[in-house]
Amino acid sequence: DRVFFALWPDARVRALLSRTARQMHAQIQGRITAQESMHLTLAFVGAIDPEKCARLLRPPHSVALTPFTLTLDRWGCWTHNEIGWAGPSRTPAALREFVSSLQTWLSDAGFVLDNRAFAPHVTLVKGAHCGELRGLATPIEWAVEGFALVRSLRTSRGSHYEPMRVWNAL
Repeated sequence: DRVFFALWPDARVRALLSRTARQMHAQIQGRITAQESMHLTLAFVGAIDPEKCARLLRPPHSVALTPFTLTLDRWGCWTHNEIGWAGPSRTPAALREFVSSLQTWLSDAGFVLDNRAFAPHVTLVKGAHCGELRGLATPIEWAVEGFALVRSLRTSRGSHYEPMRVWNAL
């Protein structure tokens, strides 16, 4: 199992993302992300032992999320990893600050994180044949009111994501 912290959308946002994924798929093919697995990764921790996992279930008070609205209004396709995605044209300060506090805590606690800039996005299509995207759905307004520690389970049908714990925003 691998674990990561993520924003976990509610059913309304997932339905809107799923609709956009179907529109995107019609243009770039690939595999649509299962609606129940759609999320926005905040920090990928990876494979860890149960003792370290228990520490992840108890973040310090300094890792606290303030509610904010995330507007997903950009659509794209990365050719280097064949991912069709939805993301914000502007990252809210509350999200940037939260990710910074989360990454600082994880690094200070000895977890090794990817050394790359945070690029908030939701993966909608994998294995895409990237090209120009036209006429996709209108912006999706997502009222972010919490975050989750998520377990990635590999199955014969691909990865399945399961929240281990969800924290509400302050």
